[in-house]
Amino acid sequence: MRSLEYVEKEKYLKPRPSVLKVEGEGIKLEKEALYMEANNNVLALDGIWKLNGYDAKVPGSVHSAMYEAGVIPDPYKGLNDKYAQELSMQEWWYEKEFKYEGRKENVFLVFEGIADRCEIYLNDVFMCFHQGMFAPVEINVTEYINIGHNKVKVHLYPAIEFNRTVVFNCSYGWHYARIWPLGIWRSVKVIDRPKAWFDNPFITTRCHVNGTVELLLNLVGENLSGVVYGTVEPLNFEGDSFHFMYEVKGDGNKKLSFDVPNFRLWWPNGYGEQNLYSLKLSYVEDGKVVADTKTTFGIRTLEMKPFPSGPREDTYSRTVVVNGRSLFMKGAGWCTIDALMRFDCDSYYRILSRAKQQGVNFLRAWGGGLVETDEFYSLCDEFGICVYQEWPTCWDSQKTQPEEVLYETVVSQIKRIRNRPSLVLYGGGNEGHGAFSDEVLNGMGALTYEHDGTRLFYRQDGGESSKGMAHDHIHWSGDKPEHYLTMYANKMELNLHEYGLDSMMDIESVLKFASLEDIIEWPIDGRGVIAHHTATFNGEYGWSPTPHGHDVDTFQHYANMFVETSDLKSMVLGSQLAQALSKYPTIINSRIKWPDCSKVVYYKLNDVYPGASWSVVDWYGVPKIAHYLCQDAFQPLMACGFFDRYNTYDKDEKDLHIPVYVLDDNLVVKDRSYEVVVKAYDGNLDVIKKENYSCIGNGIVSHIGDFHLDGNECSSTPLIIVFTLIFDAKNTFRTYMYLNFDKSQGSLFCLPKSTLEWSCVDVENTSILREYERFNEYGACDRYIKVTNTGDKPCVSVHVLTDYHADLVISDNHFFLECGESKILKVNDIEKVKGFSCFNNVDVEYVKMFDKEVFLRGEAVSYDRILVSWDRVDEATGYAIFVNGKKKYGVKGGCNCTCLIDGLSENTDYEISIGVYKGLEVYMCKDEISVKTGYDTVKPFVRRAYFTRQDKVTLIFSKEVDLESDSLHAEGVREILVNGEHVEVVLDRLVPVSEGVAIIARNVHDKTCMKNELADNKIHVKPMKRNIGKYRYEEGSVFIKDSDYSIKECGVMAMRIKPYIVDGQYQVFFARGAKGGNHHFEFYISPGGELRMYSSKGDHYLGVNIKEYVGKWNDFTVLKDGMKTSVYFNRECVYKGVDTLDCEDGVYDICLGSLTDNTLTFKGEIEDCILYTGIPEMML
Repeated sequence: MRSLEYVEKEKYLKPRPSVLKVEGEGIKLEKEALYMEANNNVLALDGIWKLNGYDAKVPGSVHSAMYEAGVIPDPYKGLNDKYAQELSMQEWWYEKEFKYEGRKENVFLVFEGIADRCEIYLNDVFMCFHQGMFAPVEINVTEYINIGHNKVKVHLYPAIEFNRTVVFNCSYGWHYARIWPLGIWRSVKVIDRPKAWFDNPFITTRCHVNGTVELLLNLVGENLSGVVYGTVEPLNFEGDSFHFMYEVKGDGNKKLSFDVPNFRLWWPNGYGEQNLYSLKLSYVEDGKVVADTKTTFGIRTLEMKPFPSGPREDTYSRTVVVNGRSLFMKGAGWCTIDALMRFDCDSYYRILSRAKQQGVNFLRAWGGGLVETDEFYSLCDEFGICVYQEWPTCWDSQKTQPEEVLYETVVSQIKRIRNRPSLVLYGGGNEGHGAFSDEVLNGMGALTYEHDGTRLFYRQDGGESSKGMAHDHIHWSGDKPEHYLTMYANKMELNLHEYGLDSMMDIESVLKFASLEDIIEWPIDGRGVIAHHTATFNGEYGWSPTPHGHDVDTFQHYANMFVETSDLKSMVLGSQLAQALSKYPTIINSRIKWPDCSKVVYYKLNDVYPGASWSVVDWYGVPKIAHYLCQDAFQPLMACGFFDRYNTYDKDEKDLHIPVYVLDDNLVVKDRSYEVVVKAYDGNLDVIKKENYSCIGNGIVSHIGDFHLDGNECSSTPLIIVFTLIFDAKNTFRTYMYLNFDKSQGSLFCLPKSTLEWSCVDVENTSILREYERFNEYGACDRYIKVTNTGDKPCVSVHVLTDYHADLVISDNHFFLECGESKILKVNDIEKVKGFSCFNNVDVEYVKMFDKEVFLRGEAVSYDRILVSWDRVDEATGYAIFVNGKKKYGVKGGCNCTCLIDGLSENTDYEISIGVYKGLEVYMCKDEISVKTGYDTVKPFVRRAYFTRQDKVTLIFSKEVDLESDSLHAEGVREILVNGEHVEVVLDRLVPVSEGVAIIARNVHDKTCMKNELADNKIHVKPMKRNIGKYRYEEGSVFIKDSDYSIKECGVMAMRIKPYIVDGQYQVFFARGAKGGNHHFEFYISPGGELRMYSSKGDHYLGVNIKEYVGKWNDFTVLKDGMKTSVYFNRECVYKGVDTLDCEDGVYDICLGSLTDNTLTFKGEIEDCILYTGIPEMML
């Protein structure tokens, strides 16, 4: 049995032999360096260019240049990204004048990267057109360049959709950035290319035992006759330099192999040192240095092996083996760091250093982002972070992207990055169908193996080749963070490659793009700045809501599991805790399952733009709570528990059984004694159970016992389980887990209080725990901080207080301290530390009072609303409105002096008070008033009435109503089922689909104090079936406005379609709602002929290629039954899915033969198009 990579190469990719498959020659290194630089003219053209008449930095983007020139405001602040996006839709001219004084022989103009489509001119002569932002443009300009003055121009076309070109796409209107990339984003130079040159020499390790490396020289030139001098020397450690000399005759494409004396290996983060070497090559002919080059490499071998059950033909090898050792990959998703293409070393360092500190050793540079830069890879080499580099495709975009541009990207970028020891995997792209028959994916895979051959290629992170990995986002499903425990705890031989939950940024970061007024406003304005800086712009551009609403409502839902959200600060805290719980325990479970789980990759480490997202380090470099808890979960030595849930109160099984494990990546405690203490704390922070385990270390993953709590013991709200490993009596390693916290909102913050003290201590007077040796120290520091629990209760989630989270590096945060326990922390800048707190700290709590009256007044304006007003306060930045003692509204701006309080109960007294914001501090006013709401006198009415079955009618009332068994009268009513405003009327007969039914309502009233009766007691239910008619391409689309006939929760659409042609264009044959609307869906034919379904739930291939059915009549039926969607083509089921079609109830425009705006027309005919509001009996 073979693994999938071998089957795929043989059956589908069929690559030519790797460039390394040439005969090699063994050579020996001699001591000392021997390197000579060639005197070839290289003229750098980086710096200031003219861009439509403005000064612009190159490398850079159009947007950053126009911002720096003052043409547009900062695109990262407020709602300003729209001004940057407008620039992406325009044409631009870059110009630069330069002086050339070279040989004027074999002169090349080189652009290392232009985004995206462009024309290049030299001295007003057209040189070439180029497309694709990653491959360099190299133009022989010998004939056109002048000695002396020259002018180069680049004409940039407007940006186009990412699936029509090759760019990074994470700034295309998802993940909170909508700024399509445009600009000369990499360096530009003029090169006098010599008669021979090195074209990306390839160096790789053949044997980690002997330090044997192979070097493919790739010396290009004709009639070569000279000597190559090579020098190998340590790059980041002290050691000897060595050299070789090799005579070249004729062909320079030679492979050499040699052993590096006294070599040091490169290891991933957490498994050893990251030793790097420099390779310098010179080619000398007739005593003259003709060419030279430099590259970096590490001595490490790489292979991939299957899961323990052995190779399978449907599963890739998914375990990374470095230097002969199988390693667990502690991973995160990696996002392009900046939508404006500012890719400098400092920006990369800001984020990647956090990954190093967290313990990450694997990043998935996914297909929505860059083929990453040299700056990125240099830091990953230095930090020991392995990289899974996907090619720039997403959601099967390779089907419409220009394949020649993709192929050029693959070849050029492999040559650029293949020497990097951190690069361990290639991928064809992010998510999609990923069919093995996909010629473009196969072509990309073949080129990958041909130009590298030392690393595996995964054709797609998803699709047909996804066995052994999974993506799962509860943002869209609406599940609790606990889902990742209940769903995946006991699944073996499965690596999560993308999972987790998004959260809000710290207030410190929000203040950098939003105003004080924006932060004060509560509830958050759904079209304001804070809502705009969310994953889907809070639904602004047509994204569908989650089960909990759009982004802001979704954040609030998850935050409310932990705290009562009454302002942005509480939403930040609660949403970040939810995010941490979605990631942290799943990392631990995954590590415990080693080797049946070989990597875990949460989504994600970082951001492309400032916004609330899945990242654990925001765009400004500020870590969220999840960063520190993931750091705990990635500890190389730790005690922990295996959890298949974090709640017991809502489960049938109330007992809790926790297997206890010790994880020891580097066998530090192997054959040595250690102790593990497990404690369970109840809501009073009393120990309800304690177990001690004395052990001898025996492996990477050791099951040392089980911790059991019966139903009574684990009924506490919350319940906190703490695992402590004690080694050599002084080194402690701790993890902890919250349970049952969401049974009672705010329970983690209602714990008995404790106290903290902290002080600075000198290094020489402190025994630094081995726990922290894995951290690099960033910034000069010879002092440490000691934090002590001085109370009589444990301190829960001890965390640093600072105004400088982006700059402060601290070795641990959000940790658990027992009574009387101290912890030593390493920091990079003690001056930035204000103090420490915890969830149950005894803070001095007092109410700050405002010394003036604001004359608060209010009146009930309806049964559920009260209007309050007050006098203006000049120094106020806003006002806080309290209802019955709880903050309910934040009113932004000192000039806004009214607030409408809604969502109230009728005929109820409310106590209302007000506070004044000064900055972000609230000062309470003495004003307090009592207002009583009136009675609800609005009569209920029927919003909708329709058949869902031939014997069942659904009525949707405007409010809840009281119904008796005889309240609704129609022929043969058998049963009435009430669920809030929804009422189902079950009949004792099947009503023909072409007939309606009349229902008479008697004694139907609402549930208010007034018991208002139904406004109209005659309810007419339309027939289940409606014949939409027919369509012909020549006659134009059939458009029906505000139709209540369409697929809803239940429904059927049936028609016959006859396509005329598949012509490389999108063809929509049925659409509901405007494109981009929340409840839009469509059925269409892709440019390649695929029959597809699109809705806010995603874009789905329906398993049919229409090319085979052109010119023929075909039956097409869609059946929606609750969450399930089934599609039938010519009476065969070709697709079944769950929650794949968003069909909320409502009235929407529908269109036959195109989108509702009459675009993407279907070239064909449609007849017998029938829509059913429910499912007819014959189709059940």
